[in-house]
Amino acid sequence: MAPSSSPRRRAEVGSISSGVIVSTRASSGVGASARRVTRSCGVTGPEQAVRATSAAPTRRAGRAGWRDRSIVDGYHGGGYGGSMDRGEFVGFVRSQGWGVVASLGDDGGPQAAFLAVAATDAGELVFDARASSRKVANVARDPRVAVTVGGTDGTTVQCEGVADVPAGADRRRCAAAYAAAFPQFAGSLLDDGIVLLRVTLAWARYGDFRDGRSVMIEVDVTGWGTAGD
Repeated sequence: MAPSSSPRRRAEVGSISSGVIVSTRASSGVGASARRVTRSCGVTGPEQAVRATSAAPTRRAGRAGWRDRSIVDGYHGGGYGGSMDRGEFVGFVRSQGWGVVASLGDDGGPQAAFLAVAATDAGELVFDARASSRKVANVARDPRVAVTVGGTDGTTVQCEGVADVPAGADRRRCAAAYAAAFPQFAGSLLDDGIVLLRVTLAWARYGDFRDGRSVMIEVDVTGWGTAGD
């Protein structure tokens, strides 16, 4: 830490352009810099999902905007150039494989678990759980969930949506995606004591916090979860 007598200057520049907030801070005393690019849509983060009192969340943000693409591209956009489409989302989830799923307990409090999480081509999230688990009971009572995938490499997707137990063709499709992602767990899908759960997204945000940067991209999930789309 620099001595208190050391000269220190801090400059902060903020600008808002079509929902993009950019701020830069520099401190000569420690020679450090940090940059932040964030998409602001006037809503709180998905970590507040477990406190929601309404039905399934409906907030979302389109990819329109990002007028200053040089700024976004300068921060690499997490490798997505300032937007993330369904194919990129699915690819990201499959590249990470693990996440935290939060559901609502019978007292309304959050209950979280670290799980293997797969993605279907339609953009749904899929995981399994014991039929006797809290997750299964929670979803049967209140299907709202929050899911965060990734984090170990500094990149994440935060999601909110509605969970259900797919049946028929939907279950076969979701089971195939899960088995492809985790062949070592494929046998559990034949166990009557294991339940396959699917999450249809209502909101998602990608974050890239590598190398001291903070890039957040709201993902437009409109229409996701339609088989064959």
